Amino acid sequence: MSLTPGILDFNWVRGTTSPLVVGLHQDSVPLPYDDIRLSVYNGSTLVFRITLESNEGEGPGTVQITSPGWFKFTPTPEQTRALKQVKIDAVGKNNYEVELRNGTSELVYLMGTIAGIGGINDDEEIS
Repeated sequence: MSLTPGILDFNWVRGTTSPLVVGLHQDSVPLPYDDIRLSVYNGSTLVFRITLESNEGEGPGTVQITSPGWFKFTPTPEQTRALKQVKIDAVGKNNYEVELRNGTSELVYLMGTIAGIGGINDDEEIS
């Protein structure tokens, strides 16, 4: 099966727990899966990964199944604060992939860039 992943570029405010909600369906039928994972990179360095297999639940640092085929990835403040901070429309953004695993199949269904914006919070250490 040949697959061209969807591309979605977005901004994530550093230090927040704003979720990323993803629906994975084919012809309105939820895709089968054993695991789903969100991997975020700065260049070739892994910034953070949230997987259903290791992080299922509700709240920061988890992925939650909200309904069949719908997943909500909720990062921790520390995870989004680790994003490379960039100005909107600047180069050097963070890259991500949403991968669905089912048996021996590993397919990336969504990918793109994340601009880590803001993050000047009163709970952030300033060095």
